[in-house]
Amino acid sequence: MNRRKSRIWVIIAVSIGLIYALVVIPVFSFLSMFAPMPWQGQWLAERHFSRDYEAIIIVRDYLARARPRTITIHEINGAYTMHVQGRGNVQISDPQVADAVRLLFRRGYSSISMRQNSVIFVRFSGLDIGRGVVYSFRGQTPGEETFTYLTHIEPLWLPGWYYFEDDFNTWRIRNRN
Repeated sequence: MNRRKSRIWVIIAVSIGLIYALVVIPVFSFLSMFAPMPWQGQWLAERHFSRDYEAIIIVRDYLARARPRTITIHEINGAYTMHVQGRGNVQISDPQVADAVRLLFRRGYSSISMRQNSVIFVRFSGLDIGRGVVYSFRGQTPGEETFTYLTHIEPLWLPGWYYFEDDFNTWRIRNRN
């Protein structure tokens, strides 16, 4: 009888594990494609910012020297390039910067760009939402000139650095009129 009970408990435990692996994990993975999960907010973005600070500074300083002021860094077939307004795709020639960009993308950053006087590091993103950190060269809080659908921005502990949330649906509801 005890042997039978232990088999039942093993079957129950294995069933729970399978349900978790086959249902819960895929559902959360699927949902995270459309929007960051609630726990992927300011606290976690600040934690990743602290961890990745050296690489972020290398990329920020590189983009600060760049002209023009609209640049997006992305991956094409394993190579990291900059899409520079007016010039198209340009290889990142500095190996230290290329390594820093590679590290940031490997650690989950989905986009790095420079608009106006700000460098944006998107850490969590979905179809209509982005969250991450932004550096303002002027020290002023970035606004509509940097983000089209800015819904939340908070200063971080370092001057010029901010946590942001850029959410089209929330922005649309707020600006119906």
